[in-house]
This record gives sequence, C-alpha cells and structure tokens, in this order.
Amino acid sequence: MNNTLKKEKYFKKFTIKEIVYLSIISIISILGSSVMMLVVPLVTQIYGIAQLVTSFQVSILFSIGLFKVRKPGSILYMALFMGAVMVFMSFIMFVVFLTAGLLVEGLGLLIFRKSESNLSVIVKTTLFMPLTLPLNFLLNLILAEEVQIKLISKVPWITVVVTLAVILISLLGSFLGVLMSKEIKKAKESKDEE
Repeated sequence: MNNTLKKEKYFKKFTIKEIVYLSIISIISILGSSVMMLVVPLVTQIYGIAQLVTSFQVSILFSIGLFKVRKPGSILYMALFMGAVMVFMSFIMFVVFLTAGLLVEGLGLLIFRKSESNLSVIVKTTLFMPLTLPLNFLLNLILAEEVQIKLISKVPWITVVVTLAVILISLLGSFLGVLMSKEIKKAKESKDEE
C-alpha cells in the first residue's frame, strides 16, 4: 500500500492582490473606527467604551477581509496594519492589537486547523475585539496605569455590561460581514455567468 500522504500547508504565502485587499480592509476599519474620537472624553470614565463603539465596524470589516482571504495570518496582518497606525496615538494599542491578532490566529489554528469555513471566519472575527479588553487592562496594569483599576472598581457592573455588549456587537458584525460577503460573491458569480 502506497502511503504517500500529501502534507497540507497551513501557512500559505499571501499574493500581492491579497495583501492589497487586506490593507484596504484595514484602512477602511481605521476610518470606521474614527468614531471613537467622539467618546474620547469617556475613555477615562467608562471601561471599554472605545471597544464598544468600534467593535461593530472592525468585526464586520475583518470578517469581509477574512471571508475573501482565508489564510492563517490574515487577521494578524489586519491587526498589525491597524496597530501600526495606532502606534502614533498609543503604543499600548499597538501591542494590544498585535497580541489579540496573535491569540486569535493561534486559537483559530487550534480549533479549526484551516481558515476555510464560514464558522471559523465568524469565530475569529468575533473574538478579536473582545480580546482587546482584557489585554488592554493587563497592559495598563503592567505599566502601572491605575486608571483602569479605578474604572473597573468604580462601577463593576458597567464593566460586565460593556464587555458583554462588545461580545454581542462583535458577533453581530462578524455574522453580517459573512452574509454581506456571501451576497457579494453570489452577485459576482451571477454577473460572470451573463
């Protein structure tokens, strides 16, 4: 019996077209996240408010990007791209986005092995923004920023509500992103048939 199994590559090279596509998605995510500027005064008052107002845009756009480019490393690339822009505003956010991207990619490889199913797209993009909440908190603790501790201890139930809201909004955005991507794919296929 010939036992020649093909080794599947988990890490495939990105094409220039895919890199450009993910970069465009990342730029649109950054622009969509600019609404966070409206809540800057509340950042020191409500824990996770920045993630609350940006999680929908990021999850919907990241799911569109991941739907098209289903390769391990896609979310990490988009997170790095966004983080590279955010480093000018806050080095902490760069580290948070980098770490969240690494964790999501690692969890995705452990759970799904490949990035080919729609479920993997939804799970990975849903996890990204909620993971930034504890990562941001931990990094601020390490850097001795006591603002985070005061925020959480001041009104702990708000922290729970905001965290749950970020998870639900991210799930909704991820689901809608996959639905939109499916419709775009159908429209493109029907146009190609004509």
